[in-house]
Amino acid sequence: MALVLAVLAATLTVALVPIVGVGAQQPAPTPPSTAGSPNTWALAPTGEDPRQPSSRPYFSYELAPGASVRDSVTLWNYSEADQTFTIYAKDAFNTAEGGFDILAADKASTDVGGWLTLEQSTVRVPARSGLAVPFTLTVPANATPGDHAAGVVASLATTGTPGDGRNVLVDHRVGSRVYLRVPGALDPSLTIDDVVVGYQPVVNPIGSGDLDVTFTITNAGNIRLKGNQKVTISGPLGRVLDERVLEDLPELLPGTSVRRTERFQVPPLVRLSADVTVTPVVGAGRPGDEAPESTTRSASVWAIPWTFLALVAVAIIAWRVRARMRRGRARPSSVVAGGGPGSGDDAGSGGASGGADRRDRGADAGAVPVGSGASD
Repeated sequence: MALVLAVLAATLTVALVPIVGVGAQQPAPTPPSTAGSPNTWALAPTGEDPRQPSSRPYFSYELAPGASVRDSVTLWNYSEADQTFTIYAKDAFNTAEGGFDILAADKASTDVGGWLTLEQSTVRVPARSGLAVPFTLTVPANATPGDHAAGVVASLATTGTPGDGRNVLVDHRVGSRVYLRVPGALDPSLTIDDVVVGYQPVVNPIGSGDLDVTFTITNAGNIRLKGNQKVTISGPLGRVLDERVLEDLPELLPGTSVRRTERFQVPPLVRLSADVTVTPVVGAGRPGDEAPESTTRSASVWAIPWTFLALVAVAIIAWRVRARMRRGRARPSSVVAGGGPGSGDDAGSGGASGGADRRDRGADAGAVPVGSGASD
């Protein structure tokens, strides 16, 4: 049973010029080279010279609600054999990493991808030639102001045999971006949401732990915006421990978000804070748009140096135990004079008796016997 694989073979790239040679077969120009080998086919906006690819990198229009425009996209077949392509338009979106992508062929479009109608859905292009395919873009009356995006995609299905010998159907896709600006009130806005800070300490009492800062940046406005990003890590009293300028934010379409996580190595200084700052930048091709001011969101986390505190506690306990042992060895032994072993009461009474005997003997020694005086 054949397996179906969808392979995005080139970046989707999609200004308005007169249509020249629409539907006419043209000799194919020399194909551009990629990774040392020539491309076999390509899709691009139709140029003024239908024999050459257009200088337009993508389709870009500014149309009011209810207006329409006709244009064409050219399929170039650089191979030595005729090729049959499927061609369609779909809404665009940003991937989780911020890349530009379009909906799958079986997904319904609700925006500009559904407003664009191609005159052909299947195109057979002879070898070494190009063929322009016309389309019409009609903006509905209820279209909202701001930027809308889609892509015109050409798909070529081929059969391959991988190492296990099975037949595999591979769907190669290339495309052109389509950008539409609907006039009206513009609201450029990049927001920072869901800032979460986590800290993982290390066993080393003087080592640095892992501080993870996770945040979401959302294009909450209605025009395309890029952005510059910065994360600042601070400790107690606002002391800056680390500051990192991140890779520029890719161009975000209105309503889309990207979530990022950055890891820092910082010591556990009880309380750590992270400040996330994003500075919006106007998208390419719109120099008249005004970018909003920078915005900053913060979050904090406890970073208790448990290992260090445990060592301090052990040191305090050991010091107290040793001090008590020293006091015990320094205390002198008790010896009672004139007495032997016995209770304190016995010793005290013995001492009193001895004193009484001595006083009695002294009294006897000083006494004069009665009747011992001289006689006449």
